[in-house]
Amino acid sequence: MNASPDHSLSGPRIQPDTAPMALGGRVHQRSLWGQAWRAFRRDRIAVVALVLIVLIAVTAALAPVVSPYPPNQANNRLRLASIGTDGHPLGLDEQGRDILSRIIWGGRVSLPTALLPTAIAAVTSLVLGLAAGFYGGLLSGLIMRTMDVFFAFPVVILAIGIAGILGPSLTNVMLSLTIVLVPYITRIVYAATVEVGGRDYLEAARASGATAARQMFVHILPNVLPPLIVYSTTIAGLMVVYGSGLSFLGLGVQPPTADWGVMSSSGRDVLSVAPHISTIPGIMILVVALSFNLVGDGLRDALDPRSHIR
Repeated sequence: MNASPDHSLSGPRIQPDTAPMALGGRVHQRSLWGQAWRAFRRDRIAVVALVLIVLIAVTAALAPVVSPYPPNQANNRLRLASIGTDGHPLGLDEQGRDILSRIIWGGRVSLPTALLPTAIAAVTSLVLGLAAGFYGGLLSGLIMRTMDVFFAFPVVILAIGIAGILGPSLTNVMLSLTIVLVPYITRIVYAATVEVGGRDYLEAARASGATAARQMFVHILPNVLPPLIVYSTTIAGLMVVYGSGLSFLGLGVQPPTADWGVMSSSGRDVLSVAPHISTIPGIMILVVALSFNLVGDGLRDALDPRSHIR
């Protein structure tokens, strides 16, 4: 929980000699994305991680169908039952609720808590970073200095503070995570935009009379998207940890709603006699966060044009 998103541009950079619009327009741009997909498929670890994320997401979406029990159905006779109990492969918690069912239902809360803030922050940061990097001047100073204010606060402390002020709820957790993500992703987009803005092919586009909109959306945006996609995918794994951590502290969804962070928190009092109650949802958080990081690593390599050279 002490880790912070990397301030640096962690995504791949498309080199000038491979810029989509500099070498053949939209057809070549599509071919680059096709090459990236083929390169990603060759990374077996990243593909396995992606499949695992998809399986967990689909299972959570189908929770009413695949869950063996309702998430809040209690069996007092089997309270604290261990892993492998007949009919309850992952055991039962301190209130006699099936842990497997609550893990499945918890994915419906924990995954959106990570993915939605990341997606919203990515779109918001794309607009802010493009505007700041392309237009520069007063607008750039205003946007980037505002982002710098947020860097004065540790990510976790800022998220806890915002969630604490707004009050405990899933919506407020998502809002707090979105706010703390925007400055970091904006800096990624801004750095990529400034870098692309100084390249020869963009100067040629300006000299040929390309409008500001064409320069931004045709020449700059395709080169900004790869680092944005890579960083957002990687940071989504960290948001799984942060979102669950806020729920663990009681700032997210409230019991009896199934959530991996809430489940880890509820098992603290019986950790010595039934450690599986806290460790199983903890393992789920670890697996999902690690999977997102592996997918991000695979995308980073796949979207690097130099990796396509044989």
